[in-house]
Amino acid sequence: HKQQCGAPTTASTMQSLLPSLPMPKITPPDPYINPSVELVGDPANVQANRSMVAKKDLAKGEVVLAAKLLVYVLDDEATALRCNACYKLCEKKAMSCKACRRFRLCKECEGKPISQLHSVECKKFMAIDAEQRGGVMQRFFARYLAMVQEGWLKPNAFSSLCTNEHLEPPISKQQCVEAVDDLLQHFELPAGVDRDAMIIFARHIRYNAFNLPTFDHISGGGKALSIQPSFFNHSCIPNCMYEDCTSCDNYMVIKAQRAISAGEDLSISYLSVDRLAAMVGKQRQQHLGAEYMFLCQCPKCKGEAGIRMQVQE
Repeated sequence: HKQQCGAPTTASTMQSLLPSLPMPKITPPDPYINPSVELVGDPANVQANRSMVAKKDLAKGEVVLAAKLLVYVLDDEATALRCNACYKLCEKKAMSCKACRRFRLCKECEGKPISQLHSVECKKFMAIDAEQRGGVMQRFFARYLAMVQEGWLKPNAFSSLCTNEHLEPPISKQQCVEAVDDLLQHFELPAGVDRDAMIIFARHIRYNAFNLPTFDHISGGGKALSIQPSFFNHSCIPNCMYEDCTSCDNYMVIKAQRAISAGEDLSISYLSVDRLAAMVGKQRQQHLGAEYMFLCQCPKCKGEAGIRMQVQE
């Protein structure tokens, strides 16, 4: 089934179930796309149904796609423990930002360019009133604006991602605009970025941001935006999954979760493993509808809907 959006929030606790196949050679910043996979649909049409499809059979554990995380931030819990460059656990004496206290680097990463980038994003973040510096969204905005300002990212880098604006109810649209306007009181926008662009970016985050699939459920995660992974549709019984990027140089790696036949749509779950296990079909459909603006019609949801109808009869 085709969905209008493409942003999973799944955990990757099933990684150990996959066979260990060799990683393909990745040449940054270009994504690796398996030659046996193709994108169906116009990538420039953000309202169109787009999906990743297998052109040839794929083996269980085969790498389907590996794409760079373009903008990412760690949540507060992870920031206190993990390196912002490589995600690995830091020693207690690791370099940390004394201003925002939300950035640290391990010894091996201290000289990386992200340190200079943080000096820019930190100033933007610290311009926000102290009582409003909560959650990930403010730091996501600060990092994106810093990356554009410093030439790390083009202002329209995410123009191919969906916004679902045509599906949102008026109240959701208004809430989005108000939230952005509240944040923009504190930010000076770089050349090429205006208020409308930031409203669109906020929607890109809502409908396309991945929970960082990096951790062990002990130290939290964060949010990340990429491009190609967002073209994967959702299924409650996905045939693909994305796994941790602690050893993948900030790439999101998506693998086949089972053997996949040529012609099959490739899918990932927008729900965490825990939610998939805890929710019945109607609950999943309601949650996905509220979060991503679509009614899931995957085989699992359809099957459970059929059982409910039989029981009611």
